[in-house]
Amino acid sequence: MSEKLVRVIDALKRRLRALVAYREQKEWRFERGKMRGAERLDYDDASWKTVTFPYSWKSKGEEGWFRRKIVVPEEIEGVSTRGSRIEIFSPSVMLTPTEVFVDGKKVFSAEHWADFRGPRILISSDASPGKKHLIVIHTLAKEGLVSIPSIEVCYNKVDDLAFELSSFIEELKFAQRLSGGKELSEKAVSGLEPGVILKLEPHELLATIERMRKTLSPLRSLAKEYVIHLIGHAHIDMNWLWPWEETVDICRRDFDTVTRLMEEFPELCFSQSQAVTYKIVEEKFPQIFERIKQAVKKGRWDVTASTWVEGDLNMANGEAIVHQILYGKGYVREKLGVEPKICWEPDTFGHPWSIPQILRKSGISYYYFMRCGKGHPMFWWEGPDGSRVLAFNSVYNAFVNPEQLARLSEEFERRFGTKTSMFVYGVGDHGGGPTKEDIKIARKLNEKDVFPRVEFSTTERFFEAISEEKPNLPVVRDELNFIFDGCYTTHSDIKKHNRKCERLLLEAEIAGSIAKLLGGDYPALKESWEKTLFNQFHDILDGSAIHLSYEYSNKLAEEAEKEAEKAIFKSLSFIARNVKAEREGLPVLVFNPLAWERTDIVRMNLPEDLPSSFVIEDEEGNICPAQVLEERLLFVASKVPPLGYKVFYIVEGEKEEGNIASKEPLTLENEFFTLRIDEKSGTIAFLYDKENDRFVMSRQREGARGPERLELTCPVMNNLLQVLYELPHGMSAWVIGPIGSIKNLVTNPEIKLISSGPVMGKIRIKHKFEKSTITQDISLYRNVRRVDFEANIDWRQVASSDEEAPMLKVSFTPILNKTRATFEIPFGHIERVADGREMPALQWVDISDEEYGLSLLSDTKYGFDVRGNTIRMTLVRTSYEPDPVPDVGEHNFRYALYPHMGNWKDADTARKGYELNHPLIGMTISSKGKNLPSEKSFVRIEPSNVIMTCLKKAEKSDDLILRLYESKGEKAKVKVELGFSIREAQETDLLERPIKSPLNRESYGFSFSIDPHEIKTFRLSL
Repeated sequence: MSEKLVRVIDALKRRLRALVAYREQKEWRFERGKMRGAERLDYDDASWKTVTFPYSWKSKGEEGWFRRKIVVPEEIEGVSTRGSRIEIFSPSVMLTPTEVFVDGKKVFSAEHWADFRGPRILISSDASPGKKHLIVIHTLAKEGLVSIPSIEVCYNKVDDLAFELSSFIEELKFAQRLSGGKELSEKAVSGLEPGVILKLEPHELLATIERMRKTLSPLRSLAKEYVIHLIGHAHIDMNWLWPWEETVDICRRDFDTVTRLMEEFPELCFSQSQAVTYKIVEEKFPQIFERIKQAVKKGRWDVTASTWVEGDLNMANGEAIVHQILYGKGYVREKLGVEPKICWEPDTFGHPWSIPQILRKSGISYYYFMRCGKGHPMFWWEGPDGSRVLAFNSVYNAFVNPEQLARLSEEFERRFGTKTSMFVYGVGDHGGGPTKEDIKIARKLNEKDVFPRVEFSTTERFFEAISEEKPNLPVVRDELNFIFDGCYTTHSDIKKHNRKCERLLLEAEIAGSIAKLLGGDYPALKESWEKTLFNQFHDILDGSAIHLSYEYSNKLAEEAEKEAEKAIFKSLSFIARNVKAEREGLPVLVFNPLAWERTDIVRMNLPEDLPSSFVIEDEEGNICPAQVLEERLLFVASKVPPLGYKVFYIVEGEKEEGNIASKEPLTLENEFFTLRIDEKSGTIAFLYDKENDRFVMSRQREGARGPERLELTCPVMNNLLQVLYELPHGMSAWVIGPIGSIKNLVTNPEIKLISSGPVMGKIRIKHKFEKSTITQDISLYRNVRRVDFEANIDWRQVASSDEEAPMLKVSFTPILNKTRATFEIPFGHIERVADGREMPALQWVDISDEEYGLSLLSDTKYGFDVRGNTIRMTLVRTSYEPDPVPDVGEHNFRYALYPHMGNWKDADTARKGYELNHPLIGMTISSKGKNLPSEKSFVRIEPSNVIMTCLKKAEKSDDLILRLYESKGEKAKVKVELGFSIREAQETDLLERPIKSPLNRESYGFSFSIDPHEIKTFRLSL
């Protein structure tokens, strides 16, 4: 680009800046409190202070009032304002109840979300120079930080000239990319001095621009080879800063508005995700839904709803993500006759590495997202198994304007050599979608000779076009994380509900499948799944919604849990009625929902007719350790068959003697470990692995090989409760703030031995922290190689933007050499750099060296950090916005330490995570059946790196669906042993559609090969 052309463009930019400078209304009069009549024209605000927008203040629940008077000027940069349309616009939103008054009349009101980006607020439709107007913004009572964005006043006649300037600047720059464009550009500006541009009257400036455009017009055919696919969209957050009723109304408003815009603008296309939004409209507004169906048939409404909602993907387990797609795609296929090929996740807070495989095995080839990219606007995203999807990383909630569109087109050609690009636009979060302004600007840009063709389009058209060009794209072989690290912990209530719902629904499917095999009924679980999937919406599960949202979602979760529990009880009761229980005594059926043999603890309510002195035996008369604790019966159920059951008997007899507690004070001991608690701090003095003759953790770092030689030479605290104080910061629900200080809870705990018996020993540690109480019960069990922790936290801490916010973590530092940190993700694992950052995991995190390791298992927590050999789990935070008290109250959860030889693969850590989260289920048998033996396996899967995650009834038939995945990154020959006969086994995709694959039918079931990290699904025809 020549020096003169640069100077011409610079002069045009100066004119443009001068034209738009008038818009921003910076200085406002401000007062807080109840100001009666403050919206009136004659109100005296002389005593109010002057503030500059954008403006924020810390509210204690009082109202806020902002007043600004404007006088319509005769002209702006030479453009007459007479007859202009005057409007209020803001590029951002106000997250507070808001009213707006113009000249004393209320013209806008929003209870939760004030948005002037779409329908602007009219001041006057016929501007009269010299006339005064009063704008009053009234924010209603809200505690916490209240922020007012910049406010702009727009005159359409001025904006029309600004648009032409903005567009022509981009036209000149775009011409440089076209063959012959540089020469024509030089010709266009040859007789024009840059200084003259600054002095031209508006009509002269427009005429000059048109003359230069005419010179460039021969480039039109080349310019129109470039295509920008405009994708209109309305991002709708489920119950984020508003209640369910408003979410419903947003769906109504947006879908109604868009279908009416389509009548006015016949070229308009629109893309909408989230199947639940369609279901809302279908059920509550059927007339609008019929209009949508017609638009879909015409190819103008692009259904991108491959999932039920745009859910969190780091904290939902693999099966939940599959159900998101199964239910989302199933709904739109049935109701709208479409099969989306794109997964639409623009606002989701991170993307695990296993997603490409899940998508490809669900018939999805494309992925659109905004957060956590790798610096490429488009790339192949490849999962650990080799599956690829074409990923598009760009903004949403955007406006159509020349600069953004031109920049996008230039970047795609420069980086990928393609003339095709895509731009997602439309007001969002609180919905909104394309505006008339967007559509009109796109039309005007399309008329420009030297600007890419701007095409209202669909995502599928874009991806098909880009695929035909075969651009040279980078390949990303990694997860797409991290952002909003506080969200892994904030609002622990919904996270606990999420894990519980996932567990119960999967167990209900498994138990229901077995009952169905035996002639029973399969439970109706669809509604409960839909409630669970809704609650996985990213703002809900991530803890970043308002308090009212969780009242609604917790109720949904409780309903889903109740239905799933009823289904499990009904199915297991049916199974139990068919079991032969021929021995004397009270029979107890123990059900194992996992597809490998287990020896583990059973916890169940005390039977009413429990003998005063009893023992528990299996069918052969082998005695199982048993114990009564806190009105619950505990016993060790040994060798319970894979995905099956085993009957035990409660019979009269002398209770087995035994004691997990050691003679040493505050010490527990079983056949695997010796654990001692430090009486002064409540931390672990040492944990000693008896099987492998080594300390797992202690204050002793080297030398001693047994507890009798322990010396406290290098204090390192384990089970260390730490309060980390986050400095005041914005977005506290989302973001863990800078840590100002750390307080270790190591003084004056209450410690006592709670239980010592043949099954378990338990030590209780109670810490007081200000108004809060943290109680830990640490247990060792007979025959179980695990250290269990039951936490009961009464958290009474609150914070605000004026003070530090306490966050509670628990820390462990095992004795290891150079370690690797591995985290469980949906259907897999990932190794990450142990740099101390907060990171998400599902059921376990492991640190191991070449010889030994420690896995931390959790039944409800998702936030962890690892630095070197120290692993910490975040237990509770004290965020304060948007919910001021998200975690005040009771928190009950379990976690466990699993020390092991070798690495996590050698130790089957993935299985141990499932075992903690899916305990054995015990129930008494009230009647004795005749059909089934006293123990039976229905599904056994080998080898140990292959984990079954699902056994359920097929969506469209009475066949069963079995799903499994390879968990260690190792190729394997898999044996699936079935305890029932089948006619046929066929591999399917995740949507239960058949695919061809080698499968060997065997007398015991079937076998096949599985690749590293692979997910496989099978349809079993009965």
